[in-house]
Amino acid sequence: RKTKNEIFRIWGDRCFVCGSPNVSCHHVYEKGYGKGGRGVKTNGLPLCQLHHTDQNHGIHHDRAFYNRVREMFIKKFGPRYYQDKYDLWMDGLIESPTDELYEAYMEQEEKRMNR
Repeated sequence: RKTKNEIFRIWGDRCFVCGSPNVSCHHVYEKGYGKGGRGVKTNGLPLCQLHHTDQNHGIHHDRAFYNRVREMFIKKFGPRYYQDKYDLWMDGLIESPTDELYEAYMEQEEKRMNR
């Protein structure tokens, strides 16, 4: 719930594409065992069912749409937008997997990307 609220704080609580209030949070970098995406605020985007899962318009089926969103996330949050504190720690980018170090790293990346 905390992560979902943070995603809504960043993007609003309506569909990013059409403004529908009936949304779910899409993981931009796919989440799941062995896939690498995490349930972090910088890997989520509110989308309605049409723009999330629809066969013709949904991000899961429209590769061009997915690629545009992924590029937007890289430009906003940096190339590690989908990683969590443990990923950054394992990659040697933060000293220990704490929320404080993770947040500081991600804030620094966002500032770097938005210069």
